[in-house]
Order: sequence, then C-alpha cells, then structure tokens
Amino acid sequence: MAQRARTRWWVAGVLMTLALGGVARAAVVLPLTVEELARRADAVVRGVAGETRPIRSADGRQIHTVTTIEVDLALKGGPPLTLEVLTPGGTWGDLSQTVTGAPSFRQGERVILFLRSLGPRRFRVEGLALGKFEVVTDAQGDCQVVRRTEGIQLAEPDGAIRPAPQIGPIPERDFLNQVRAALTLRAP
Repeated sequence: MAQRARTRWWVAGVLMTLALGGVARAAVVLPLTVEELARRADAVVRGVAGETRPIRSADGRQIHTVTTIEVDLALKGGPPLTLEVLTPGGTWGDLSQTVTGAPSFRQGERVILFLRSLGPRRFRVEGLALGKFEVVTDAQGDCQVVRRTEGIQLAEPDGAIRPAPQIGPIPERDFLNQVRAALTLRAP
C-alpha cells in the first residue's frame, strides 16, 4: 500500500511538472533596493574575482562554487582582504547543477558585492544575483556599475510577479556614494 501511495505522489509530481512547463526558468525573490541590500548585508565590498572551484554539500547531493575575491574596498563589515563567496550550483566532474538567478563570477571580473557571512572567510551573496554588481569600464575609460538580473523575477507585495530590473550603467563614484548614504541611514 505504501508503494502505491508513493507511486501516486510521483505521478502527480511528474504531471504537475509537465503542466507547469517542466523546468524553472526564473528564481522568484523579494525585491531588494540597494539600500535594503546594504542594511541586510554583513559586509559590502568591492574587489576582483579570482579562482573558482566546485565543492559538494556534506550529503553529496548539492554542488556549490567557491570563488575567491580579492577585496580592495570594504564599505561595511570587517571582511578579510581575501574572502570566499559560496554560490549554489556548479560542475563536479561530469555532474552539473544550475541554479537560476544565482550569481556567477569570471576570473578578473571587478565586482561590488552585498554579502552575508557564513564564517570568518566565507560569504554568500545577499538576494542571489540582486546582490552582485559588476564594475565595467566604458568607452571613455570611466568606471560604471551594472547589475544583470537574467533569470530573476520579483514577488511584489500585491502578489504580482515581474522581471527584476537591470541597473546601470551608473558611474561607480555615484553608486558607492549611494551605498555609503544607505549605510548611514537608520533602518525604518
């Protein structure tokens, strides 16, 4: 009898998956402004992404990617000059796991990150890719900040779901001033 019940649940799950389109194509998260990210984060840093390496969860069922970040500016918290960012998903041998909406890093990429602490040297990005901003150089040689939010949907208070807006390009100086101002404001 227990086997029959498990089979029914499995069939119901498969049918529900097929009815909903099969594969999730977006992560649904609560909207977070730069000010909210700054208040929620344990650390806010600017740095350069270094090497990445995969790790497996203790039970072996999940793959994560660890990226080394060389910090050149700490706006909040007392993070080490070299820290590790843990992101969900990655590749371990022939096995790959993708988490829609999770941030990813390229070696040498300049970033501004809103981080939550997982330990003395290890952090995660707050709000999935909402908490990762790239620092890019425009055609005039000026540093601009952009946030890419492909694969992220926002769950609004009224129940509406909408795509997360891209941010930028914003002059880096202006963006850093916005973050500094948010950090000096008291939480509502």
